[in-house]
Amino acid sequence: MTLKSALRAATYLAVAALFVTPAAADKVFITSHDGKVSVVGHVVAVEDRKMTVDTAVGPLTFDYEAVTCDGLGCPTLPLDNVRTTAGVNN
Repeated sequence: MTLKSALRAATYLAVAALFVTPAAADKVFITSHDGKVSVVGHVVAVEDRKMTVDTAVGPLTFDYEAVTCDGLGCPTLPLDNVRTTAGVNN
């Protein structure tokens, strides 16, 4: 393999990686304490006790204390002054 073809292959892989959804983003199940609201998605951000979940209808932000989060992608407590983005799996 020449240097030129190796660089071309590396470039294609880097560009392809931009369009691939991370496999590490684990599904979460969010349910309000009263049971009236439930969604499925992937946690994409956590900041100051707020959790943003990417769902089928778009991103939704929840007060972490007002919901129950089940699944491997749920952030761990405590969430005070925590700021994380995409691929949250604390």
